[in-house]
Amino acid sequence: GSGGWVCTATSAPTFIEGGSWTLQIRVAVGTNTSPLSNSIPVSAGTSSPGTAWSGTGSGVVTILNDGTATGQPQMQYQANGYPVFSGNWSFSTVAPATETVNLTFAWSGGHGPYFMAATGLDVFVNRGGADVSVATLVNDGAWPCCVPPSLMFEYAGATSVAVQAGDTYGFRLRGSHYDGSYILQGTFGVKVGGTPQFAVNVRGTAGGTELDAYSIPRPVRVFGGTLAAGQQVVVTAAGMVTRATGALPNGPAGDGGTCNSGCLAPDLSPLALVARIGGGPWQLVGAGPTVLTATSPGLLEFGVNDDYFPDNSGGFIATVSWVAAPPH
Repeated sequence: GSGGWVCTATSAPTFIEGGSWTLQIRVAVGTNTSPLSNSIPVSAGTSSPGTAWSGTGSGVVTILNDGTATGQPQMQYQANGYPVFSGNWSFSTVAPATETVNLTFAWSGGHGPYFMAATGLDVFVNRGGADVSVATLVNDGAWPCCVPPSLMFEYAGATSVAVQAGDTYGFRLRGSHYDGSYILQGTFGVKVGGTPQFAVNVRGTAGGTELDAYSIPRPVRVFGGTLAAGQQVVVTAAGMVTRATGALPNGPAGDGGTCNSGCLAPDLSPLALVARIGGGPWQLVGAGPTVLTATSPGLLEFGVNDDYFPDNSGGFIATVSWVAAPPH
């Protein structure tokens, strides 16, 4: 809920070359704010230095890292103050060669941050002034407080683009709100190349709904980028989800029972972490490691196996590792 929350500028997770890094995330569900788990180590892949990334858009856009030395470009935007209620931004580079490029992304910030906050993210390839491919990675909101992406938002995932030398490719961001705080700011980072590895914050209500300030159920969707047909990922998970006040918490494997016909996956355990690709059937992830194979291209989506979501609290951290470069 909104009690006790203060929206401040945030930084996207930093991609670290080689070795491992530690991720700690706190998640808010309704009025319950709780750590998902202890520190979770996430292996970091190798990024590829390349051409400089540039950013444009509403308000003030700051390039924190153009990626030429590290392959980890990062930008920050601020379009705060009256009467700004919406903004659009682009973060892109020019392809030096014909190739398929893996892109791991992380986006955090606050729009509003309470009333009618909305976020959107597309990955694109532009050739000769015309888009040849555009894929939507995030399209969230706009709902009255306090359903995501109200308050503060975090997204992470990976995708790939097929480019020709001279193409412009990258990401387009958009945001809006109708809040009297007039906050529209965020940080967006990319790791270029390598085999993507990232962590997704899966709320206990993912795949279902949360009640807004007017007790109207609003959808909660959690994605981790896109996968090509035939591509595989390995997912591990940690954390706890509690169904209703006073109930015992459960880990990613669920409570060990069998869910009813109203659940995302009726034959699987209640409160288990599940996933699907491209709107296909939900599959058990559990604690993993679990291999998921994309039988068709589409968004990687996570959910919690339940039939009634608004009273859930807590959440899971799903760590996703691509097995190999996507087939083309």
